Amino acid sequence: LASDGYDVLRGGDPDDDGYRNDAVNTRLGYRMDNGVDLEWRLLRAQGRTEFDSLWTSGTHEEDFVQQAASVQLSGPAGSAGGWRVIAGETRDERDTLDGDGRYRYDTRRRNLSAQTDWLLNSTQLSLGADYLHDQVSGSTDFARDSRNSRAVFAQLHSEWSHHQFGAGLRNDWYSDFGTHGTGDLAWAYRLDEAWRIRGSAGTAFRAPTFNDLYFPWGLGNPDLDPERARNLEAGLEYGRAGHRLSLNVFENRVRDLIIYDTDTFTMQNINRARITGAEASWQWAGRDWQLAASYTWLHARDEATGNQLPRRARHSARLDADRSLGALRYGLSLIGQGRRYDDPSNTLELPGYVTMDLRGGYRLDSHWDVSAAWSNVFDRDYETVAGYRQPGQALNVSLRGRF
Repeated sequence: LASDGYDVLRGGDPDDDGYRNDAVNTRLGYRMDNGVDLEWRLLRAQGRTEFDSLWTSGTHEEDFVQQAASVQLSGPAGSAGGWRVIAGETRDERDTLDGDGRYRYDTRRRNLSAQTDWLLNSTQLSLGADYLHDQVSGSTDFARDSRNSRAVFAQLHSEWSHHQFGAGLRNDWYSDFGTHGTGDLAWAYRLDEAWRIRGSAGTAFRAPTFNDLYFPWGLGNPDLDPERARNLEAGLEYGRAGHRLSLNVFENRVRDLIIYDTDTFTMQNINRARITGAEASWQWAGRDWQLAASYTWLHARDEATGNQLPRRARHSARLDADRSLGALRYGLSLIGQGRRYDDPSNTLELPGYVTMDLRGGYRLDSHWDVSAAWSNVFDRDYETVAGYRQPGQALNVSLRGRF
């Protein structure tokens, strides 16, 4: 896949920023006589991306390789259980020419996980463990170029009468951030055949990635602290006659939230953040039509300053409509986002926008179909990150075969 691109950065070099991207996605599996499954997966993308710079002149391009490979072994455990073991590696390699300077930045993550599940009547218990090894190398020296982490976890899910119950515990150990435990509780109750209520509470922990810590050009910040969060959520659901309605309200309190700070051009921590919101959605499926609509209200702020968290719109909405007539199908999407701020100090405001996409397809026979997608039909000029234009209208046509 290749494109001449468009001029992405407002105020940068007045040229088109093209790209080339070659990708492969494979999956192979084999089932043994004893019921054990062996599966191998590979996802690899490589190419070159051109970009603009506000600080240096000359050629700006990046060669990249992104790859995820894994092997999974799974099988039964008794009459009502199962197990699986997964080993894998992910790679992110970047070789960047920025004017007269060249930078290389490579990260690798090797992972090993094991999980076993048991089902007894209407109760399922899962136990497992994870191991990760992260490594970074490049054209610059890093304060820390590798780390290990391991975790054990347990998850319980049970149903009785009109109730559903879930609970989970997890304990993580990081070679650079120590030990941290998290947990969650969830409950749901079916009022009748159509209505259901639910609620959940939990804690979360996220260590900064090596990209957050050490990304070149000063964008990474080796002094970052990990995120810690407490989450609450409640919801109401309705489903009948092809309709499905849901309303959710939530609150997340985060310590040391990791963000990209456009004032300092580095990753930074926000000491205390509070994110509250509500989500409403509706779906309907008829014989020929499928309709869906959703709306989200979000109030995300820095508790110390009262400022809105960057790049989070307070209002967002989406409408989808699709119809199928025999071998023909067509539809449209309307996507809207309200205004937001690009910076933590709330001095740089990005206006809201609405875009429309059209799509269609036709099944030629049992093996072939052709489809087309017309995105940003009205060629709306908008930005989700200050200074970086989003693509204008584009038409993509594809032919797919199945054998």
